[in-house]
Amino acid sequence: MNARSFILLLILGAAACAPSASVDPAVPTLTLIPVTATLMPSPAPPTPTPMDSDLSAPEDILNATSTRTPEAALAALDGAALIERDPVAAVLVDMAQRAVAADLDLPTRRVRLVDVRPASWTDNTMNCPPPNSTPVPQQTSGYRIVLQAGEQTFIMHTDFDRVVLCPSANEQLPEGFPTLEVMPELTGEPTSELTPEATPAS
Repeated sequence: MNARSFILLLILGAAACAPSASVDPAVPTLTLIPVTATLMPSPAPPTPTPMDSDLSAPEDILNATSTRTPEAALAALDGAALIERDPVAAVLVDMAQRAVAADLDLPTRRVRLVDVRPASWTDNTMNCPPPNSTPVPQQTSGYRIVLQAGEQTFIMHTDFDRVVLCPSANEQLPEGFPTLEVMPELTGEPTSELTPEATPAS
C-alpha cells in the first residue's frame, strides 16, 4: 500500500467516526412565507325599517296575489269597461269590426261596438248551430259581440281565437245570459223619438 492510499483511508475513517449533526429543537426554523393577519369584519347591526315604508314584508311576498283581473270580476263587466280591463276581448272586438268593415267595404270606424260581454258557450257551435244540425255539448269560454253599421246589426260569437258571425235566427243563448237591446245609430239629425215635441202654451 502506498502512502497516498493510506492517507485516503485515514480521511474516510475519520469522516465515518465523526458525530452526525443534529437539529436543536430549541432553535426556531425560518418561515419562508410570513404570516399576515386577516381582518375579520365585524357583523353590522340590523337596520330598522320605518313603519311607513312601502317595502314588501316577507309575509306580503309569500301571500302575493296576481295583478290579473279575476274572471269573476271580468264577468261583471261589459262594453267599453270590459275592453279596458280585458286585452283578449279588445283584440276579438277589433277582429270582429275589421271583418264586418271588410264585408261591407266600409272604414272600420263606421262599425261601432254596441255590446261585448263574456260568455260560457255550452256546445261545439258556440251556441250558434246551423239549421238542421245537432250540436255536441261542450263548454267553451268566449264572448258575445254585438256590432252595428248603419241600419245593420251583427252578432258575433267567439272563443279565445275565433270570431264567428251568428245570425239571430240561429243564436241559442245560454240560460240567463243577459242581452242588450240594440238602439239605432245616433246621427246629428233630430228625430221625434229623441226630441220632445213642444207643448202648446195654455
